Amino acid sequence: KGYICKGDNAKYHVTSRLFELGTAYQNSFPLVHLVKRFRFEFSSAVKYTCKLSILTDNLRAIILYSYTTETNLRQLPLGYAFPLHTSAAGKVLLAFSPQSVRDNFFKNCRFEPYTERTITDPEQFKTVLDKVVQNGYATDEREFMDDQICIGAPVRTGSGGLSAISISGSCSEFLTHKDELTRELLRYTQSLSFES
Repeated sequence: KGYICKGDNAKYHVTSRLFELGTAYQNSFPLVHLVKRFRFEFSSAVKYTCKLSILTDNLRAIILYSYTTETNLRQLPLGYAFPLHTSAAGKVLLAFSPQSVRDNFFKNCRFEPYTERTITDPEQFKTVLDKVVQNGYATDEREFMDDQICIGAPVRTGSGGLSAISISGSCSEFLTHKDELTRELLRYTQSLSFES
């Protein structure tokens, strides 16, 4: 009660109680506190955004936490839910989920394009997911936003939970530092999986 109210114009809107509920959920998620400590130790010249994402019931990835040193690129807000086939975090969450989750995704996904580089062929996407499992990380090569590249890796908790940590940034910087960024992200996500 009290999450929605009727305004003077007879239209309904959400109240701050919904924000409080969302914040309480975010703060109760144990990995959020660990990810807040995250800072890359490589080149401070590389500007990036780091996100912690989880899988939702409707097969989308939702951002639980975000930190950025990049101010020139479009940032997605906390709570933003994005399609799994368009992002590194989405690919990670799907690739490392049980087969039943994958099957449900392929049964229901329309593979809508977000950029001209979005994967829209289900068979091609299955191959990509197999490669994600093999490599231990995923990439988004301007598949969700034209001006950004993203790298994502899984974090597994002792209770069997699965999250994805991803870093994104401008194409020019990420292409130059991609190997270094990938190594650092994998080192960090593996240490988080061990800690949590």
